[in-house]
Amino acid sequence: MLTLAFDTATPWGRFALAEDGHLLQYRPLNVMGSYADALLKVVQDLLADNGRKQVELGAIGVTVGPGSFTGLRIGVATAKGLAYGLNVPLIGVSTLEAMAASLLEDHPDVEYAVPCLDARRQQVYSAVYRRKAQWVEKVVGPEPKKADLWWGKILTVLPDPEVAVYGGDGTPLLLGQGDDLRAELAGTGTPRL
Repeated sequence: MLTLAFDTATPWGRFALAEDGHLLQYRPLNVMGSYADALLKVVQDLLADNGRKQVELGAIGVTVGPGSFTGLRIGVATAKGLAYGLNVPLIGVSTLEAMAASLLEDHPDVEYAVPCLDARRQQVYSAVYRRKAQWVEKVVGPEPKKADLWWGKILTVLPDPEVAVYGGDGTPLLLGQGDDLRAELAGTGTPRL
């Protein structure tokens, strides 16, 4: 089955085309404005680059948050329109879950991932995920909390804060940076990001 998936929850958009579990093409798209003008063009280019047409799609996947309200609205509305128009399943995935799967794909020697997005107002959206088969399973979260509260939760869940890979635009709030790096990480080198 040919599947199109995309993430418009953050300015660092991601688009992928896969068939029967095999990635055909992945394309990042950094958008500092709105996805409204770029999204369908990227979808069309992705299909054309692989010699495929929209009518061949068997499923549409999209991230459903947390993230930018406008980015999510544009992404989910477009995904719904495509799925409805093509009469194919629409699959919603948590943004943090997708981030965790990507982090663990990039770090095959790590068991846990802590994706983290800036939720503003001194809070972060975060969660802890563990590797499970070809995807991830939630250990704790997701929810918005003050970074210090999230860090306390992470320390109760993980045997050691270094057994995880961290990523996302809220990571500096969660871990600290430079001289403000969390004390538990300060003497250990650079955390995996």
